[in-house]
Amino acid sequence: MNERDVMALLAEANPVRVEGLSPMEPPDVSRRRYPFRRVVLAVVVVVAATALIGVFVFPGSRSNGRTKLLEPGLGLGTNGPILPPPPRSISVADVSFMLGVPVALPTAPTVQPADTSSASAGAVCPAVTPEIDGTCVVTVKFPSDSLTVEYWLPGGAPFQNQLVGLVQQEKAEAARHPGSGQVELLSLNGLPARYLSGDYSIGPEGTGSIDFLVGPHMRVVVYGEQSEADLEVAAKSIVDGTPVPGKVALADASSVLDAPVVLPDTEAVHPSDAAPTAETECLPEPSETVPCQVTVEFPSLAKYYVPLTIRYLRPVQADPGTLYRNIANQVKGAKVVSLNGVSALFVPGSNLTYPSWIEFAAGGTDVTVQGIDDETTLEAMAQSILDRSPPQ
Repeated sequence: MNERDVMALLAEANPVRVEGLSPMEPPDVSRRRYPFRRVVLAVVVVVAATALIGVFVFPGSRSNGRTKLLEPGLGLGTNGPILPPPPRSISVADVSFMLGVPVALPTAPTVQPADTSSASAGAVCPAVTPEIDGTCVVTVKFPSDSLTVEYWLPGGAPFQNQLVGLVQQEKAEAARHPGSGQVELLSLNGLPARYLSGDYSIGPEGTGSIDFLVGPHMRVVVYGEQSEADLEVAAKSIVDGTPVPGKVALADASSVLDAPVVLPDTEAVHPSDAAPTAETECLPEPSETVPCQVTVEFPSLAKYYVPLTIRYLRPVQADPGTLYRNIANQVKGAKVVSLNGVSALFVPGSNLTYPSWIEFAAGGTDVTVQGIDDETTLEAMAQSILDRSPPQ
């Protein structure tokens, strides 16, 4: 399948006119769904500007043909750009836990997960109120391969539908400025993606970049000094290694997770309140590098359209206490609490529409309880899960 075929298929499925691209409307809280507290993490502080000024800026877009409007991690203020605090270093093993969704690293002849040297998380990771705080970016570097991968959550839902229009617009700009760079529409095993080079690359000068959306939420950007073909191979390996979201009967959730999915039983919530199905993001076979995630909702206990949600992620990080303390030091109001001697992280929501959550390790599983409830109620739910879990 060549570029023309991809363009034709996408244009037919998602007809978009460049002149018809319009700013995003502010989010409608009454229809927003919160599948899990970290699924609302995002990657570029630009999304914060989206909710405030109603403008969505896509990486690679230009204001004057060859000048980037906004770089990843840059926000807008009343007096111009505002640079957020620098990203903080995290363990490569904690990338998925910081994002809260299973993340695949590139596995290709030119780059392997073992080649990673460092990882970092943006200043707003994890974001409690992404529409206000901005977005979260986690960056993984492969210096020996001159490659960098960024994971953005959420990735910007309109991107997929507007991809054809964006590529057409940037191709036109590149044609008006010979030698400024290259813009191509790619197919990563059927998944649309965008290749940019020169002035249009999302990465530093001298690099090429490929960005694409995997799953319903995560945007991935791969950039480096490699050829377009090598970058495409690395990008395809991420697509192939990323778990496909699915649903299973709640009774089968434990077999998918390969560990007990323990539900809370308190005055506020009972196992019978859980939805009959669970959402999954797991590979067909267990992986040491890509975690498995199972999410259970309690729709009857929703408050302000936000359901009580519990996320189970395996395997658990090697040192959850350190990760919790690092987050508590970065997020306003967050704190480490004790559940009968077990360390847990509590992060308060900002108001009635942004849920609070508590995270802890139980039986080798990272568990997060999220809902519009006070700290005491959420801690009681977490303690119930711990008490009902098999001994570690």
